[in-house]
Amino acid sequence: MKILTEELYSKLTEIDKHQAPGSLDPTLFPSVSCCPPLMVVLFRVYREKMAQAYDFALDKMGMDIMSFSIWSDYINFLKSV
Repeated sequence: MKILTEELYSKLTEIDKHQAPGSLDPTLFPSVSCCPPLMVVLFRVYREKMAQAYDFALDKMGMDIMSFSIWSDYINFLKSV
């Protein structure tokens, strides 16, 4: 599922790496005009909710042989975080 463009995703990830949870440094935002502080907060919420959705789905599916695709998607999600 591609909701964010690759460029925007990489910029949001870069900003998020430099921030402590629950804080935002406004000095980073002038250099990244496409990522206002609200977007970074929403990005954090998006990643948290995606992780919760994967946890729920994988908990219900378990190690079923037919669940390979969701496990593969989950591994790719973890690599991107």
